Order: sequence, then structure tokens, then C-alpha cells
Amino acid sequence: MRVTNLLFLYLISWGLCKGSKENIFNKFNLHDGLDTLTTSILSKLDPKVCFAILTDRQYYDILRESIFMSGTESYPVYLVLVSDSDDLLSPNYRTVRMLQEMRRVDCGVYVIYLANGIQMERFFRFGDKYRLLSSHAKYVLLHDYRLFTKNMQKIWKKIINVIFVRQFHPQKRHITSNTTWSWFELTTVPFPPPLKEIFVPKRVDFWQDGHFLRRSRLFEDKTHNLDGQVLRAALLEHVPAITKNFKNENDTNSGATFGGVEVEMIKALSQALNFRIEFYESPQPEIEKWGRYQYNGSFSGLLGEIVSSRTDFALGDFHYTRYHLVLMDLSIPYDTECLTFLTPEILADNSWKTLILPFSSEMWIGVCISLLLVGSIFFILSTSYIYIHDKLITKSSPKKTFCINNLNLQTNAEKNSHLKDGTKDVSTKYEIRRSKDIFDDFSNCILYTYSMLLLVSLPRLPKAWAIRLLTGWYYIYCILLVVAYRASMTAILANPVARLTIDTMDQLAKSKLGVGAWGTETKKFFLTSLDETSQAIGERLEEITSADEAVEKVAKGMYAFYENEHFLRKLRSERNQNTDQQILHIMRDCVIHMPIALGLQKNSPLKLTTDKYVRWITETGLVKKWLSDTIEEFASSVEPQPEGAIVNLKKMTVAFVALGIGYLLATLSLIGEIIYFKCITQKHPLYDKCNLAKYYEK
Repeated sequence: MRVTNLLFLYLISWGLCKGSKENIFNKFNLHDGLDTLTTSILSKLDPKVCFAILTDRQYYDILRESIFMSGTESYPVYLVLVSDSDDLLSPNYRTVRMLQEMRRVDCGVYVIYLANGIQMERFFRFGDKYRLLSSHAKYVLLHDYRLFTKNMQKIWKKIINVIFVRQFHPQKRHITSNTTWSWFELTTVPFPPPLKEIFVPKRVDFWQDGHFLRRSRLFEDKTHNLDGQVLRAALLEHVPAITKNFKNENDTNSGATFGGVEVEMIKALSQALNFRIEFYESPQPEIEKWGRYQYNGSFSGLLGEIVSSRTDFALGDFHYTRYHLVLMDLSIPYDTECLTFLTPEILADNSWKTLILPFSSEMWIGVCISLLLVGSIFFILSTSYIYIHDKLITKSSPKKTFCINNLNLQTNAEKNSHLKDGTKDVSTKYEIRRSKDIFDDFSNCILYTYSMLLLVSLPRLPKAWAIRLLTGWYYIYCILLVVAYRASMTAILANPVARLTIDTMDQLAKSKLGVGAWGTETKKFFLTSLDETSQAIGERLEEITSADEAVEKVAKGMYAFYENEHFLRKLRSERNQNTDQQILHIMRDCVIHMPIALGLQKNSPLKLTTDKYVRWITETGLVKKWLSDTIEEFASSVEPQPEGAIVNLKKMTVAFVALGIGYLLATLSLIGEIIYFKCITQKHPLYDKCNLAKYYEK
């Protein structure tokens, strides 16, 4: 045996001295038949977009000829030539750029021929870590025992569409013949794996003398039937995706069952794909929740379970964001959630302002201006009427003057005055005296116009027809105004007490409320927004660790809590069971309608199959049905309304306010009169308490 090894080393050394390594492999027929086999395999594959080739100098010529001989020259080919000294766990920049481009265009077939099995093993570890290898592509690899170590088992649970080409030593065709022939064994990754922690490849076919012996299908769909394999699903209680129910509600240590939209979806998926599901709760769910990045590079909570590949599914109402897509795979979104804020609500007790609430400030200004203008217009018309009337009478009767008192013609005593010449004046002189009308004084104009607005009738109609017409139209105006005021007043007294709520992002940004949410990624979401309002909210947003503490702060009127609408309804329903507590309000405007998806392992082979069934489940309406069942308990929970159309003592506060103002003004007037009487009237020289008429005559 030693002699054989020494001879082999000698021949290799001689080959290195005589020529290249390719000459050595050709001389000893180490690659005999590999080019033909590769051509046969590639001719059966459809890359859809392109071929991706990763090889070294030893297999470069073989792959180059196989690509062009397989009849697939119509597809583009990406070729990465690896040096023997390259460390593919940390490849150079050009190699990484090529791998990124192949991943971007989504090449359907990868052919990786590397003589160094260590390089190949490190390459797969690098590609899996940085998601540069698609788990849905087809791979053709050279068989190497270093690919089947314990560290590689988690990779072969993701990359299952792979063919390992194993070449056996050439053998003589006949005993009496010197011709040799090569044969190859084609194996693949068994999925689901029959044994845990032990990798046993599954034989697919043999290739000999230029043809396949079994003529089996090289790549078949391994995910449509999982043969009852047990898959794990890590859960995090979060409405409406996951709910946790105890058999005994008063005993949290009793057995718990899980429900919710995503649990029902996984159960339906397990029936379709024929696998058994094992649910378990993520570690420390009350503290870690979804999890956060640790100093050692790992993740805690639910993210730690899926990133470390300890579970196949992660169920916890995952948002379809770039942050989650980097850490794991997400199914297509099955629903969208309204993310908004839970804010405190303040009852606006403004009963003392009920008298002025029926009209707006602009309306009150108009009413006050009209009062002043209408009174002045009445006085102007009355004065003009007197002037025009007297002038017309004077012009029409210059020789006789009539005295009219209270609309009756009365004459003075005839004056039989004698002229200087002794003759008697035969002319009779009458004086015209017009009686006073109700709008002749400015004070009366203001007083009567105010009383007309209160629908108080006038003592008598004005004499002038112009003023009578104005009075009629002004009465119509007063009736409309008073009816509108009374109707608005009735509505205010009948409606519930007004509530002060925050329903928009602008209102929340202008308020002085603190803002809280789960995780640091939510804060980054607000800070990186292009909206200045969202950025202002993100600057004061802080991470919370307990939903109960956040709700307690909201109830105290000092906080706003960010979550999905269904989760906030559940919190409000639990909180409002005690009617004495502060009313919690859910902001009407949604900050964003966030897509929600199921979580899978990074590069999971079940991604495409899961997407297909999730789409079917969504299109058939099962998601909406499960959602309605989950939120049934608190979906009908609405914000408790204040008291309805009941006029109570509190609503009539304004009446007592008006009465109090009247009492106050009357008291002040009485005090003023007493002071005037004491300080001015009694000190007057004509004042005599025994003869008051003397004082008042003056």
C-alpha cells in the first residue's frame, strides 16, 4: 500500500514538472465521463433565467464544454472561477459581486464543481448566512464527505434540490480488454430526513456508458407531502394572530391551548402538506416578546428561535418589513392591520357655556352688530320722517297753521287782536303740534329693538309707514334668529357631553403626550419617515416592556400607545370593564396599514409551498372568518358613551350661571344706588327728608 501511494505521489510530482494539473487528471482519467454526465444533466434542466457556474481550474474546461454541448446556449451563463487559495467563507469582492448578481436575477441552476471539499463547505456556509443562495434553485455538486458533517446538516434542511455526483474508479469493461469505463452515482438530500442529526443521502440514479440506468426524475417536488414529519412552531401571544386560553381561567398554571388566525392557518397547512405540528411558546414571552439583538450576535425571544433554526415556523403577527426579511423568510401577506395609537379621552364639561354655544363667535358678532345698526336705523328713519313731514306741511299750508294734538284738530282761542289802525284780524291761526312716536328717542329705539329680538310685542305700532315696514321685516329676522337659537340650544342640551379626543397624527404631535411602542425598530420607522409629523412623534417615542403599564399611563392621560387596532380594542375592553376608569380612545386615523405574514426559517424550502396555500386560504375567505372568530369577544366593545338625551342638573349649570350673574348685577346696582343716595342725594342743600318734593322739583 505504501509503495502504491509513493508511486502515485511520484507520478503527480512528475506531472507538475511536465505540465499543468489538467494534464495529470487527463493522464489518469480522473475526470473520465464527467463532461458527458454533466452535459446529460444540464440538458434535462430548465434554468428559467440563467446558469450559475462556480468552479476551479481543474473543472473549468469540463463545465465550459458541457454548457455549450447541452443545448442550453440560449441562456446566459454566470461563471465564477475560484482560485485554490481563496477562502470562500470570506470571498473577495469580485466573487461576492458575482454571487449577488446571480441571486438578483434568480438563476435557476447552480453547478458547483470544486476539487477542494473544504472550499465548497465554506462557500455554502457563507451563502446561507448572507442569503446569496436560493433554496428554490437546483444544484449540481461533486460528492465530498466534508459536505456531510454535522455543521452542514442545517444547510441541507434548506437546500433540498441538490444532486451529488459521485464518481467511482474506472474499471475494465472485460477481463480480456484493456478499455475502461466510468460510472457515477447520483444522490440527493432526503426531505423530510428519516433520521435526526444523521445525514444519509438518498440514491437517485446511476449513470454508466452515457446513459442513466434508472431514468429517474432528478429533481422532484419534495415539499408537497412531508409524510407525517413533526415540524415545530414557536408562538408569541399577540391578538389577533395568537391567543392563549387556559382550561381554568383562574389558574394560569393549568394547561393552555393556542388559537388565533395564524394557528388556524398552520393547522390547515399541516393537513394540506401532511405533517404534524408541535406548538410551543417562545422563551420568556412576557419580557422578551419578539426578541432583540444580543451582544454576542444572537437574538432573544421569538426571533432567537427562528434565527437559530430551532423552529420551522414563527407565529407572532410579524410585520412584512425589511428588518424581518433580513432575519428570516416571510410568507406572502395574508392580511393588513391598521396600526394606530391608544390615547386618553377627556370629557369637555362646558355646561356653563351653554348660552353661547348655539352660535359661533362669528355669528354672535353679527348679531351684536345687527342690534346696534337696527336701533340706529330706526332712530334715523324716525328723525327723517319728522323732518320731512314738518317741511311738507309747512310748504302746503303757509297761511294757516293747524294744531294737531293726538290726531284731533284743536284750535286756540281766537285772538280778536286789534291792529294799530283799529281793525280786527279776520285770519284764524292754528298751530301744528305732532305727538311723540315710540321710536323718536334713541334710547327707545335700542330698548324696543332688543325687546323685539326677545319676541316681546311693542306697546303700539309706529305711525310712519316706513318704520312699520321695517318693523315687520325685523320681526321676521328676529323669529328666524330665535328659532335657530332655540333649536341649537335644545340639541346641545339633548346631546351627550362633548369629548376631546386625538384622532390625527397632527393632533398627537401637537399634544404633550408621551408615546410608547414595542421594540426599537418602531422608533426607527418613525424617525426615517419622510413625514415631519411622524419624525416629531418618533423623537419622543420610547420602548415599552409591558402593555399593562402602557395602558395605565394612557388611563392617567399622559401617554399614547402604538399597536394594531385589534390588540388595542382588546386592551380597552379589559380596561373599560370598570366604568369608573378613564375612557380610552383609539385614534381614528391609521398611521399605516401594515401587511402581516407567517414567519419561516431563512432560506426555508417550504417558502413556495407555504405561499401557495396561504394565497388559497386568503382567497377563500378563511382568514376573515378566523379573524372574526378571534376578535368576537371584544369586536363589539365600543367606547362607552356619556349620558344621552337627558337634561340633568349638570347640563343646566348655565341657567344657574345666568341667574347668578343677574343676582350679582342686581346687587351691585342696589349697592350703587345706596352709595349715590348717601353720598350725593342726602348732601344736596335742597334735600329735606320732610319735604322731598322740593328736591325732586329741581
